[in-house]
Amino acid sequence: CGMRSLHIRLMTADLVLYFDIPRRVCLWRILKRWAKGKRETDCKPEGCPEVLRYQFVKYVWHYQRRYKKYIQMLLEKYAPEKEIIIFTSNQQAEKWLNSL
Repeated sequence: CGMRSLHIRLMTADLVLYFDIPRRVCLWRILKRWAKGKRETDCKPEGCPEVLRYQFVKYVWHYQRRYKKYIQMLLEKYAPEKEIIIFTSNQQAEKWLNSL
């Protein structure tokens, strides 16, 4: 599980970009990608169909409730020594990227 190694990854990172995107936005994007993938089969390797799994949707739906406090705790722990940037929208991320 990615959460078990998150503290190791944060410990070794110089910069942390955390995308705190609302779950409704994440689910909408999942559905959009799935629907698009159903139509554009030429962008995937042969024999690799676009599959939308219930377990993945369930994971995304419960992600913030299950992991957000833990992630925030780790971000606070490493904040004094790391550059941590939290994005709550694509527009914020694009603005940050354009500022580089």
